Amino acid sequence: MNRIEELTLKLIDEEISDAEFAELERLLADDPQALRCHASLLDLEAALLGRRSRFDVAPQTMAKIRELVGRSEPQPEPVRVVERRKPERRPSARPFVRMALAASLLALIGVGVLYHQPMGSTPVDARVSQADEGVVVQRGEQALPARAGWKLAAGDRLVVPAGAAVSVEYADRTRLIFGPQSATTFQTGRGLTKRLVLQTGALVAHVPKQAEGAALEASTPQAQARVLGTRFLLAAAPAETRLDVIEGRVRLTRSADRAAVLVSEGQFAVAAPGTPLVAQPLPGRITESLVALYRFDEGRGTTVLDRSGFEPSLDLEAESDEGFDWLPSGGLQVTGGAMLSSPQPAEKIVEACQASDELTIEAWVTPARVEQSGPARIVTLSENTNHRNFALGQGSQLETPPANHARFAARLRTTEKDGNGEPAIYSPDQTTVADLTHVVFTRSRDGTERLYVDSILRSQEVRGGDFSNWDATFHLALGNEFTRNRTWEGVYHLVAIYSRSLTQTEVLDNFRAGCTRESLRRDNL
Repeated sequence: MNRIEELTLKLIDEEISDAEFAELERLLADDPQALRCHASLLDLEAALLGRRSRFDVAPQTMAKIRELVGRSEPQPEPVRVVERRKPERRPSARPFVRMALAASLLALIGVGVLYHQPMGSTPVDARVSQADEGVVVQRGEQALPARAGWKLAAGDRLVVPAGAAVSVEYADRTRLIFGPQSATTFQTGRGLTKRLVLQTGALVAHVPKQAEGAALEASTPQAQARVLGTRFLLAAAPAETRLDVIEGRVRLTRSADRAAVLVSEGQFAVAAPGTPLVAQPLPGRITESLVALYRFDEGRGTTVLDRSGFEPSLDLEAESDEGFDWLPSGGLQVTGGAMLSSPQPAEKIVEACQASDELTIEAWVTPARVEQSGPARIVTLSENTNHRNFALGQGSQLETPPANHARFAARLRTTEKDGNGEPAIYSPDQTTVADLTHVVFTRSRDGTERLYVDSILRSQEVRGGDFSNWDATFHLALGNEFTRNRTWEGVYHLVAIYSRSLTQTEVLDNFRAGCTRESLRRDNL
């Protein structure tokens, strides 16, 4: 911590001595960089919210603020103009620090930061955890770019443009992902209930089991869904609302006549005028062009079977049971550098994909940590860290600064890319969570690469070439690279590889199908 930081914190805490205050004024007066540091390092919550009344701004300072922001009308809070001076010596005798605090406020105004809340706003115990460019928060008359970490308040409207998405997380780890062209208003609910109104677009919800008296209520113009713990997809169109339940159960109530239906795992319902409100089975998983499928439901041993039915079978083996734990609820937990690999080369995958020049890699996984690096190998068809046909991973390259390891990555070798599949395609920053996640990479014959997270398209690139330079001697592996230095840790629930590019609708169908034992039994997989 430098001297500017120390003195600024003491000022905010009202523990600064006269000598220290004089030192702070001198540092700020002599060095513009120090003034910028002082402004940026103020504790925004304390300085601009909780303690703003203790730093009363004199009229001449307020006039300076108006001059700088180009306004002539009186300014509302967060800066309070006072016509009198307090008898305490600090606020009245130190105009330079008042100006520094005002400068801090101006810096916030200039970059559109939403750290303060308008008078009367009520927090909803939720924050933006990830936002793509173009996403805005409408608060009163303001419309400011959303940023990770911002706290939301009752009445806030989250607007997502085409091609973008935003994630919101509540304190109880309820996680909501709002897709392109969606608009949502957050509200306060009774007691511990979380409430929101989805005016248009779609959201994906991951809701942990709720405490007694708690729930998530998601309303649309046509219906209301009340959730006590589940994973679901809710889509609001102008004339109808569709609910797909991936896990658990959700009660859907139509607003027009209060008709209600209980929608269970593997079902969907549509609320629309003049149509029956009934729960119906979701479509099953896509099986066309499936060349490898791993369900991780063996429950014991060191072998994971290929259940695709596409011969020859490409089972995966572990050298030992160290680093593997079969979970009672289904899935295989991988830790400590463990790796599953095919004893024989993955020739059937190479030949099928070369025939189509298309590929889909699908994984239902629960990462052990938000950040893993390398990228850490979730799935790879490769020889070592420099030669591969494809890979799906988590994080950035170890040697690439500034590294961002809270995102997914895919590499694909073509005749117009290098032997390592570079350049890679990445999901946006902060799109990984330590929770059940559906991640899909597709590549179509025209060179379009797409990366989906929880059914929402997060990245798209067009890169040419074909698969004629693939190496049929490479083996398939999960959890690590063959050099044993690109460890991925977490739980595998399902991995599938297709020799064609699934469409966005098909990716959504597989997401809706889920990865529970019940969903796989329904699909006879």
